Formats: sequence, structure tokens, C-alpha cells
Amino acid sequence: MKCCKTAFLTALTAWCLVIWSAPVAAQKSPLNDLSDDPEVARQLMQLPEGFEVQLVASEPTVINPIQINFDARGRLYVLCVPRYPQILPGQAPNDYVVMLDDFDKTGKARRSRVVVDGLMVPTGMMPGDGGVYVGQAESLLHFREGKGTGKFGDKRIVLSGFGTADTHHTLNTFRWGPDSSLYFNQGVYIHSTVETPYGPRQLFGGCIWQLRTDRLKLEVFDRSILPNNTWGHAFDAWGQSFIASAWPGALNVVLPDSPLHKNTQQELVPPLKMTQIGAERHCGLEIVSGRHLPDDWQGNLLTGDFLSHRVYRYAMTDDGQRFHAKPLPPLVVSKHRKFRPIDIKMGPDGAIYIADLYQQIIQHNQVDFRDPRRDHTRGRIWRVVRKDRPLLEIPKLFNAPIEQVLDHLKAPEQWTRLNAKRTLAERDRKTVAPALAKWVNQLDPKDADLQRHLLEALWTYQAIDQVDEPLLLRAMRSEDARLRAAATRVLGAWHDRVPDAIRLLGTQAADANPRVRLEVVGALNRIPSAQAVSAGMRALDATVDPLLEFSLQKLAILHKPLWYPEFQAGRLTFDGNARHTAFALKAIRGDAVPTLVGLLVKNKVPPENRAEVLQLVALLGKAEDQSLALREMVEGSQISVTDRSRVAESLAQAARERKVQPTGDLDRIAIYFSHENARLASAAIRLAGVWKLEAQRERLNEWASNPKADDQRREAAVSALVDLGGKRSIAQLARLSAEGQPYEVRQQAIAGLTMLHLDEAARHAGDLLGKAPPPGKDPSNLFAAFLARKDGSQSLAKILHQQQPATDSAKIGLRVLVERGVIAVELQLAMQKAAGKIGEKRQLDAVEMKRWIALVQSQGDPARGEAVFRRSTLGCYQCHALGGAGGRVGPDLSAIGTSAQLDYLIESILLPSKVVREGYTTAHVTTKDGRTFSGILHRESAKEVVLKDPIRDEVVIGVSDIDEKRVGGSLMPDGLDQSLTDAELADLFRFLAELGKPGPYSITHRLVARRWEFAPDENASGWKPIYAKVSGHLPLGETFAADHPTTAARCQVDVVTAGKIALHLNDIQGITLRLDGKAISPQPKMSLELARGVHTLIFSVDRRVRKDLDLRLELAESAGAMGQARFVDGR
Repeated sequence: MKCCKTAFLTALTAWCLVIWSAPVAAQKSPLNDLSDDPEVARQLMQLPEGFEVQLVASEPTVINPIQINFDARGRLYVLCVPRYPQILPGQAPNDYVVMLDDFDKTGKARRSRVVVDGLMVPTGMMPGDGGVYVGQAESLLHFREGKGTGKFGDKRIVLSGFGTADTHHTLNTFRWGPDSSLYFNQGVYIHSTVETPYGPRQLFGGCIWQLRTDRLKLEVFDRSILPNNTWGHAFDAWGQSFIASAWPGALNVVLPDSPLHKNTQQELVPPLKMTQIGAERHCGLEIVSGRHLPDDWQGNLLTGDFLSHRVYRYAMTDDGQRFHAKPLPPLVVSKHRKFRPIDIKMGPDGAIYIADLYQQIIQHNQVDFRDPRRDHTRGRIWRVVRKDRPLLEIPKLFNAPIEQVLDHLKAPEQWTRLNAKRTLAERDRKTVAPALAKWVNQLDPKDADLQRHLLEALWTYQAIDQVDEPLLLRAMRSEDARLRAAATRVLGAWHDRVPDAIRLLGTQAADANPRVRLEVVGALNRIPSAQAVSAGMRALDATVDPLLEFSLQKLAILHKPLWYPEFQAGRLTFDGNARHTAFALKAIRGDAVPTLVGLLVKNKVPPENRAEVLQLVALLGKAEDQSLALREMVEGSQISVTDRSRVAESLAQAARERKVQPTGDLDRIAIYFSHENARLASAAIRLAGVWKLEAQRERLNEWASNPKADDQRREAAVSALVDLGGKRSIAQLARLSAEGQPYEVRQQAIAGLTMLHLDEAARHAGDLLGKAPPPGKDPSNLFAAFLARKDGSQSLAKILHQQQPATDSAKIGLRVLVERGVIAVELQLAMQKAAGKIGEKRQLDAVEMKRWIALVQSQGDPARGEAVFRRSTLGCYQCHALGGAGGRVGPDLSAIGTSAQLDYLIESILLPSKVVREGYTTAHVTTKDGRTFSGILHRESAKEVVLKDPIRDEVVIGVSDIDEKRVGGSLMPDGLDQSLTDAELADLFRFLAELGKPGPYSITHRLVARRWEFAPDENASGWKPIYAKVSGHLPLGETFAADHPTTAARCQVDVVTAGKIALHLNDIQGITLRLDGKAISPQPKMSLELARGVHTLIFSVDRRVRKDLDLRLELAESAGAMGQARFVDGR
């Protein structure tokens, strides 16, 4: 019996084990997202249906690949930098270029050899001219391929003098252009002075260089990226080029520069927003081309997002005026934390090749260069193929007959056409030229691709450096605007070898296509002639978009030494066209004021330009010139209220900055003090102060003390009393600061008093802050006024130590310190004491860091952390953006979790000044009149210093006004964490660590409204900013208390191409909607016909109906929606 029982139990146990283990066996264990097995990394990649990823090469052949490029034989060159980011003491340089060849069906390279070694942190590479070019530190090098199979030799320094201040901004992104020039980039912190056979070339900042390697002619191709670090440049089939920025982040169209541009004047560098076609941060850029990939993929942009472990894809659209990159489902989404796609190239076989840096740590200076997590032994090259389409046979170009190479110019693949031109460029040009002419003559006029063939021929003539004027003229008269635009750019390059180039371009300026006209102005910008300006102004006769307007201004400014003397002498007349004349004169500003005044007097300024000319005269003219502007402002019948305001503001600016004011009766501006338009009234009131109109003092005092006056007007009156100055102003402001006056009057008066008598202002501030602010009132501006004065924080701190502020006042003061990024220790202590938040600065040794990491990983909650991040008291959105919405002073944090390690995130918040990220060091400036400014140093010149602070986009300070300038630490102050518990901090760290990773905290490319403003109702003033959550939902519960019946929320849509725009709304309960002030019916799916420009949508929400349901608005795809738009982002 015992034996039977034992047998039964054994059988039962076995049966249970089978049942219990079955689900476990069927369930796959999760793959390790830090595994160094290439097959694991491959399995962790998600691709669109029908695509497959293959491993081409990995370690030890490939280590830390930075750039990949193919030569004309189809061999893949990989630049490997195992020493990145720096060589260590005692190490020998061992970075190298490896050549991969003979790829099997699985993508694997069966042959490899190192062709160049012993390099030291090179950052760019391109095969060509019988060898390979390498960008290393200050030098552009070339290594020639020998006849054997060994390493390339015959090292030659091609050019030297490129900047080396920052390793990851040095020469990079090498590629051949369609004209057979070599293009390469440098980043924002690089200062280059390069000697060439044509003289020195200098550029301080980001740019794209263009080099004719046959003549060593080096020029700046594009400097619109001056403040950027771009790692990606691609040309489309028609010669338009695009750049991808790794920092601060965007996709932009290139606006070619002029060799006449010898400096970096800001007015000659287009704002990045003007050329932007897409958002996010990118590394590597390629354009899809070829029969191996689907038809609807042709012309798509591919770019690596090294932060979020993805390769993104965009559809390019072109409305003739501007390009727009529309996000599409990504090519690759990897869950492997080391996947870092930093270069992407189309291969000769039609597949897509990806260089994977393969790093857990990608920060350059934020993480110790010797951090053991930096990987110096691995790397990956991947190939993406379409499974249902065969790969292409690699074309035979090397040593092929010239006629056969020429026929490859007709290939559908852009790679083949480009390398055919490169092959011909390296052949005997005396042999190529007649064969090319014959090839052009034999082109079939009925060929559907004839226009593209003609362009390839034209570019081939550029490649062999020969001019074919008949072909050029044929292309410029093409029926295809894309060919006309490309040919116009070629004429700009050939202008010194084509007779009548200016006349030809002047004719082309009347082209119906705006991009052709833009290329005309770009070409004329290259020609050192006064007549070039006159010819370019003809582009004004059709629609002028911002890019064209900027290019025309640049034309007038660059050529001013040539055309303005001719104009003054009467030899250049702009064909008598008043609009052309006025535009050119406005562009050169100050020097043209006398001429503009003469045109105003003679009534020869076109009506559409009159107000703008008046503003220019007011801003830059002499006293007698300004008198004319003042008369027009007060008496003119052809000037709008808005333009009157602008003229008044320009007069005030001139008085402050140049100490110039009109002659005659200035008191007549007082007629506008009571004007219904608050902006005009405020401008007039401020003028009374800056012009020292003592006769208006009492009226100004009345406005300053009027609690019923609008804030704008009352603040202007206080400012005017400050400008009048003296004991009378101190006494008047002191009376307005005293108890008994309305709160808002007191606050503004005390703020004004800080400019005249700090101690008196501090005494009144102590009284005001000693009581909690009334409901709806906020003393933020009062704190800001003290912080803006030299010794202001000390004066206020002294009073607040003696006279403790109310808790709510102290909390607001602490928030202002955070928002402004000001270090004011004594003031901070005084307010922390009152707010109950005083504590010792946190210590962060190895043991404490370990404790924090364990706490975050075990207890941190990202949902709660997002709520902490959104608290207005922390001011996170003042400096940082998510998905482009928020401040621009600090880095965009959209994918910080994929790039930064947890220990770095913890340290950045607890000890913000320990390691300050490059480009984010704070500058503190004190002016001679006692004002103080703190912010990120944005740019600096001999004339001005420009800061970016959390409140304003730019603060411009004249160098002559500066008393002291010093560099501080981080704009994020120490002690910010003291208002949070350990649990709240753990939640915040977890939220930041999840940002960008696949899942609910990944900010997708869906076009969702993220930047909003809210108010009690749509007619209220004082709208406040608010931002959508990572999910895109706007939490209406954060606007007002739950018992508040209504909320108005508004956002803006920037329409770049007019037409129907599709908008999707998550729910319409309790909502009414206005578009640009006009009521429309809200629907879950709306199709709106919108003109080009910025449009405002105001949602009025009845919260009694909607309850706490969030609001989400998305720009969506729709079959009938032909317009292109994006939501306005920023702060």
C-alpha cells in the first residue's frame, strides 16, 4: 500500500510539474536591453512590415563608428574612433578607417581591412580622389590608395587651421555634393581660420564648408547654422540641401551663403526658425532613393535620433515656397539602450546602412570621460532591406568606359548618379567633355525624365569644371521650376565666367516660382556689383515670403559699399521703382535715413512701406528727422494706431540708447495718454518720462495712482516718474508705496522706487510682503525689480531678516529666484526661513548616490513625478521644454531618459552647478546704471552681449553700458530640491529617467498642441502659460480650482502652406470654440480652410459640464487636407 501511495504521489508531482511549467516554457524571457550580443540587439529592433535588419559588421572589426560612406566601387568605409571622447595619458592614437566589402545575402561583409590607422579622434571621412579624406582636429587630411591591398599611404595635409575647441563639433558630416564639391560641417564652438590658395577663410561658429578639391577653393556654403551643432547634410534630386541638428535640434533647409560675407553679423544670419522644416534632435541624414525601396518612400528623409534609439522617417512636401517634413512611422525603433544611430546612408545596392555608435553613455562633458560605462570596444553597422524586393546589382563605374558611366546619370538611384559624376570628375576632363556634349545631344526629348537628365549633365560640367552656357540657358528656361532653380544656382557659381550673368539673373527674378526667385537673389549675393542689387530687387514684384525678404536684405547690406555710393551719385536708380528703392534703403538702416526722410517729404515712399520707414527714422534719425516722425505719429492720417504705437516706441528707444529726441513741441504727445488703445497710451506716457516732460508730472502721477487704470498704462506711468527722477519722483513713488494704497499700485510704485532709492523701496517692500497677497495678486514683479538692481537682493534681504515676510509671499519669492536663476544667498535664506523650507545643502557621496538610485528604482513613480515636474513653484517649464513646449534656456528634456544615466539626473538636480552642460553656463552682467541681468550667454560681439533668460527670449546689452560681467555656474540654483520630500524627488527622477523611452513617456512625432495659455474666460486679460502633459493632454484641473465654472484655453497654429487643415479633438463636451475671434462649431474631427500664417484657437470650457476631462488637440492626416501646419511651441 505504501508503495502504491508513493507511486501515486510521484505521478501526481510529475503531472503538476508539467502543468505548472507549461506556461513558463511557452513564455519567452525578456531580452536584456544591455546585452552585447548583436543578435539580441537585432531582435530588439522594430521595423515596418516587410522590412528586415541585418548585421553588416561588429566588433572587433568596427568600434565606435562615427561616419560611413561608400566609394564609387561600392566599398563601405567606416570611420572608427575607439578613443572617443579623448585619448588617455599613455595611450597611443589608434582610431582608424576600415573598408568593408563583399556583402553576402544576410548583409555580412565578408572582407574587411584597415586602410588608415593611427588617427586621433577624427570626426569626418569621405573616400574620393584616389583615396580617402579625413577630418582630424585642425586638419583636413588625404590618404592615397596604393596599388596593393594594404593600408592607404601618401598622407597629405590638404588644409589646416580648422578649430579644435570642442571634439564633437570639429569637422564632420563629409559628403560629395551634386556639383562634385566636398561638403563638411563644423559646430557652434569651433573657431576656424584656414589658409587657402585664395586667401584666408574664417568662420567662428557652426557652418557647412564647401571645397573644390581640384582647386582647393574653400568657401562657407551655409552659416545659417551658426548657433548649431549639425551632424547631417543631404541633397535631394534637384540640389536642395537639408541639415540635421544634434543640438539644439531641428531639421532645416540650407540657405546658401555668399563668399562676399566675411563676418558673422547677426543680421546676415537667418533665424533658425525661418529655415526650419522639422523638429527634434538628429544625427545623420539621408534621402531615400532607388528601386529597392517602395515607391511611396522615394524622397523621404531618414535621420537618426540617438537619444530615443530610433531612426526617424519624414515625408518631404514642397509648396514652391518652403519645404515641410511630415513625421511618418519610424524606420527603426530599438529597445536596446546602447543603440545610437548616428549616420545613415543609402547603399549602392539600394539598401539603407546605419552606423550604430553603440554606447550607453553619450554625453560629452556631463559624464566623466573615464566613466567605466563608456564602451571603447564595440560598434555595429546595420543594413535595412525590403524583404519582397531584390537588392540592386552594384553599378560598374570604376574603370568603365566614359560612355557607360555617362549612361548611369540616368539611373533612378541618386547614389549611382552622384558616383557617376564623381567618377567622371576623376577622369581626364579633355576626354570627358566631348563625350558629355555628345551624350546631351542624344537625349530623347520625349523622355519623361529629360529635365532631370539635363540637370545631371549640368552638374557634370560643374564636376569637370567646364562651363556650357547653352545648356545652362536651356535649363534656366525649363518648364520645370525645380530645374530652373537648380540652374540658377549653377549660374551663381559660374557668374564670373558667364557674360551678362546679372542681366540673366535680373530676368530670372520675374519667375513665377518663389524658389527660383530665392535662388536668383542667392546667386546675385555672390556677385560683387552694384547692379546685382538693382537686379535682385525685381524679385519684390511678386509674392515675398520671409526667406526671400531676408535674402534681399542681405543682398542690400552685403553690397552696400558698392551700390549706395552709386545711388547717392545718381548712377543707380532702381529703374525709378519707389518700392525697390525704399526696400534697399531700409535694409541699410542708419546710413539711409537722410535719403528716406527726403523720400517721405516728397511723398515718394509707397503707402505699404510708409509706417516702417517712419519707425526707422524715429529709431535712427537725427533730432530734426525724428521731428518729422513725431509729426506723422501725432497728426498723420495714413498711419494706424498700431503703427503710431511702434513709432512712439522707436522714439523712446532712440532717446534711451542714443540720447536723441525730436525738436519742437514734445508735450503734444499727451493727447494720447487717455487713448482707448492701451499700447499707444502706454508708449506716449513712457515718452513723457524719457523726454523729461516735467509739465506732465502731475498727469503721470495721476495715472500711476489710479487703481482703475489698466496695468500696462499704470506701469508706464511709474516708469515715466522714474525717468523724470529727482526728489519729487522719490516722494511721489514713496506715497504710492505706502499702506492704504491699492496692492497693485503699491507693488508697481515700489518696483519703480528701486530705480531711485533702494533702501526706501526695501522698507516699503518689507511692509507689503509682511502680509499675504490678496486673492489673485502676486508680488513676483516686486521681487524681480529688486533682483534687477545692483545690491537689490541684499537690500531686500536685510529688511526681510528684520521683518519676516508672510509665508505665501516668501514662497512666491523663492519661486522667482528659481525662475530667474539668480544666486542671492541671503535673500533665499530669509525667505526659506519664512516658508519653512530652510535646510542644509544636500551631500552626495557614493553611499548617498547608491541610496538614491535604489530609492528611485524601487519606489519612484513616473506619473507622480510628472505632476511634480509640472508644479509652477518649481519653474521647470520656465527653462526646459518637453516636445518643444516650454523654455529654451535649458536643454529640451523630451528624451533625457534615453541619453542620461540615472546618477547623472540625480546629480544634475541635487548639485546643479557641479557639472554645467556645455553652452549653458550662466553670465551675470551689471550695467553702469545699476541694473543686473543673469542668463545664458547666447552670443557676444564688440557691440553687444546677448543673454537668454527664463523670462525673455533675448536680453540685448550694449557693451558700452556694461560695468561688470562674470561667469557663474548653472542657471538652475542650488537648493531647488529643498522644497521636495525624498519621495517626491524619487518620483521626479523616475519621470525624467523614463522620458523618451518606449512607452507612455515617449513624446511621439504626432502633432499635438503642447503650448497653451489659460484665463478665466476668453475676454480676460493676463493669460498665463500652461503646457500639455507628455501624452498631449492638457489637464484643465490645473488651471483653476474645481469650483471655478469656466476656463478659457488657447493655442496657435502656424500654417506654412495654405489649404485645408485637419484637427482632431478628444472630446467636445462643454466646449465652445473661436478661430481668430470667429465662432465655429467644435467637432471631434474638423477640417478648416486656413490661410498661411499664425491662427489662434480659443476653447471656452464649461467645467460644470466637462468636469475634469482633459483637452487634447491634434493636427491629423486627412484625405482632403492639403495644407501644412504645425502648432506654435516655445514658452
